Amino acid sequence: MTQTEETGAIRCRPGYTMKMKLKNKLYRLIVREYYRQGIPWQKVGRVIGIPAERLEEMATQNKLLNWYILDRLLHFYHKQIEIRLVDLDKD
Repeated sequence: MTQTEETGAIRCRPGYTMKMKLKNKLYRLIVREYYRQGIPWQKVGRVIGIPAERLEEMATQNKLLNWYILDRLLHFYHKQIEIRLVDLDKD
């Protein structure tokens, strides 16, 4: 665990790592959907109210999307998030 000086908040590294893995996976899925549908970022951005430059930057520079942008993109692509548990291989 680490404690930040600015806020004094304690952050558990395993929890932070899990959050980043989840956001990264969602990012990859949403970018894959963008390429699958082939709609230009300019049109997507105009419809969802996010600047196309921000969307292009997110896709090309592998920047993590924030939850608001994710929500807008899911709505645009008519998608929802489904969470399930998957058994791990027993080594």
